[in-house]
Amino acid sequence: HRLFDALDMACREVALPDREQVLSLHCAPSFAVKWLGPRLAEFRRQHPDISLRLTTGSDPVDLAAAREIDLWIAYGRAHPAPGIEVSDLGEELIVPLIAPTLMPDARKPPPLASLTLIESQLSSVTWSEWFTLNGWPPTQTAKLSFDRAALAISAAVDGMGMALESARLAERELRNGELKVWGGRRHQHLSRPMHFLHRRSRDRLRPEVAAFVEWLQRGTAQAH
Repeated sequence: HRLFDALDMACREVALPDREQVLSLHCAPSFAVKWLGPRLAEFRRQHPDISLRLTTGSDPVDLAAAREIDLWIAYGRAHPAPGIEVSDLGEELIVPLIAPTLMPDARKPPPLASLTLIESQLSSVTWSEWFTLNGWPPTQTAKLSFDRAALAISAAVDGMGMALESARLAERELRNGELKVWGGRRHQHLSRPMHFLHRRSRDRLRPEVAAFVEWLQRGTAQAH
């Protein structure tokens, strides 16, 4: 009897109120840390009856099999499948990011040959592509490589070199002056969708899913 009483008490403690809805979101790690995380308090203020469960990871998710996940935000490319709706979260500007300590005068950016180039291993955008876009031969290769965009951005903030990354993910560092865009607007920059939202078609009208998707799409549209 004591065992069943303890089990019943534990279940009551974790049980959600009748009116509370739970939304399980799986997200690319850097997007979760750099963009989504700082905004979740805003979503909670607007939707206090929705409880969020956030997990992160870079491996693809099969929403048809992963019933415990409601929404998946993937990085790099979409993963279409039967019964799954996919939408991109808008185009992101991919720019060379450098710390002010390495570029004290924005009007006179340091020559590329003097800089260590930083890349993210999972990014579909490469330095070679950026060089080609600007009509330069890709004579340099990245000397520092990280498996997360967030780590590449942090390395640039620390003055370890210049990272080619999403201005959306680095918006806080750009706003605070911890990073600047090398060359400003004098060069062409890449722009493309980098994050993709996946949901089951049958969940489209679930109130908590619809509320989060609308909030997310509105926020990424404003950021762009």
